[in-house]
Amino acid sequence: MAAAAVPTTNNNTAPHHVGSSSITSFYTDNDKKEPMKIPPKHLNIVWGGDSRYWKVPDDEGSSAKLKQVCWLEVTGSVKDTHADRQYEVGFHVSFTPDAFGWGGSPLYIMVKRGKDGKSVWKRNC
Repeated sequence: MAAAAVPTTNNNTAPHHVGSSSITSFYTDNDKKEPMKIPPKHLNIVWGGDSRYWKVPDDEGSSAKLKQVCWLEVTGSVKDTHADRQYEVGFHVSFTPDAFGWGGSPLYIMVKRGKDGKSVWKRNC
């Protein structure tokens, strides 16, 4: 996942939601063969602490809801990845019937392995 950190803390006055400093494991099975799913509350979400723009759930199984914003930035860091294993990063995005503004907007995802790793950007449309 992207390694950039959002510099703030979670409280009622902070504009940004700060997730876990490092995510250890969110596999759905013990063999670690199924995809790892990271709940939104464990990710850093720019403007995620501002209820005008986001609703970030406390429970593990719920999705974060973007209400209104012109900038979307979500970051996180996963511990204990292995150099000999390939990983895939993605987001599930769904829209309400009255959603607007995403028509032709590209989505960029950046992945970096370790502190000294090279950042790799991919455009998804």
